[in-house]
Amino acid sequence: MATVNAWVFGASRLYYAAARSGLLPPLFAEIDRRGVPRNALVLLTVCFFGVLLVVAVFRVHISALVLLANQNFLVLYLVCIYCFFKIARGCQRWILTPAALASCCFMLGGFGYTLIYSIALLAIGICCERSRNRSRPWATPPTAS
Repeated sequence: MATVNAWVFGASRLYYAAARSGLLPPLFAEIDRRGVPRNALVLLTVCFFGVLLVVAVFRVHISALVLLANQNFLVLYLVCIYCFFKIARGCQRWILTPAALASCCFMLGGFGYTLIYSIALLAIGICCERSRNRSRPWATPPTAS
């Protein structure tokens, strides 16, 4: 139960933060008088029930859902490794990046074609962010020095 509570807490705060940064409608960035992002929790509940409905209708096994979640984290780790490579300097960059890439790629090797799902999610996120930035010409992305 504690793990599920942590997932709900974390995911609702992600929806709240996404709404505050403009990725989701501002409705989900509102908090009640106790500081709870109630609308983000409602959105999360709808998403969770949507997943449960898909699981029931298509008879998806729990193990497949856990594997999808794990591979999504590994793809995010790859993005983090790339970001580390971009900002790190000196020997840290050249020692830690290949080691992290090797371990992450080793883990990703066991997933096979299901990686298409994670890569598609990442591509959709990148496309949405780029189109959002194009619609705001005053918002220029930071440049690496």
